[in-house]
Amino acid sequence: MSGLPVVVGVDGSETSVAAARWAGAVAERFGTGLHIVHVEPSIGRNLADSAAAIAAAAMSYRRDAVEILLKEVSEAVRADLPALAITTEAVDGSVDKALIEAGGAARMVVLGGDGPAPLVAALAGSATVSTASHAPCPVVAWRGSRKPDGERAVVVGFDFTPAAEAALSNAFMFADTLKVPLRVVYSWPMRVPAAPVSIPFLIDWEALEAAEWVRLTEIVDRLSKSYPGVSAQCFIEPAGPARALAMHGSDAQLVVVGTRERSVLAGALLGSTSMNLLQHSKIPVMICRPGVTPRSDGEDGPAGR
Repeated sequence: MSGLPVVVGVDGSETSVAAARWAGAVAERFGTGLHIVHVEPSIGRNLADSAAAIAAAAMSYRRDAVEILLKEVSEAVRADLPALAITTEAVDGSVDKALIEAGGAARMVVLGGDGPAPLVAALAGSATVSTASHAPCPVVAWRGSRKPDGERAVVVGFDFTPAAEAALSNAFMFADTLKVPLRVVYSWPMRVPAAPVSIPFLIDWEALEAAEWVRLTEIVDRLSKSYPGVSAQCFIEPAGPARALAMHGSDAQLVVVGTRERSVLAGALLGSTSMNLLQHSKIPVMICRPGVTPRSDGEDGPAGR
């Protein structure tokens, strides 16, 4: 095993155990280890003597329960991958802060769950949304029951933003590691001009689409030189981003998107593509912040780090 590990956050639910098994399979494909993290909320300080005694007893019980949990998750992963290097860690504090910190030395962070409801994400916050918004590495919101394999494609959404560039780089890396095709999907409603025009019916839409196609394929071809083993296809779709990605991701194993680092409230209320996929996707969703490039040995990562 070499390079940075894949980190997975678990809470004891069946979903998080399944996410750990998926993360273990990904780690094995990358030739690295799996680091399993469980986060327990901290108990407040400055308690009365009686309350402190109760809290101490509760913490002792919780520590024993967490050790059992981590052992059970590790055994579930090891049943699939007996040779995989697995480490575990129990942390007190908030889930998102712990996983963001763990992401500083990780290839990617994986979380299991059924997806945050927009209202909950807006009012109470979501560990997945918060982690994806601030982690220094890609964050995967695990969905469904599929394991990574050597057949189903990776799908990435692209729109020429810095976040999309990070998503495209990481999608290439994932597709290259799994030896699967890559689909690059650019959502471009062709009847909406890129800039205000006075006579829209005189626009040469075919020429504009051809120009966008050249622009897209030039970027993809440039990255393809670093990943010559990846068969990449480009698609320009007139549908909205979420709908276009859902269409191309129906038979895929992973969908990759960028996030513009909006606040949780803005992301939920404005209906961002990332939030839409977190809510509705039936396959794992990888979310990449601007500047988060593929990581292997600790030297790559967010620009400026």
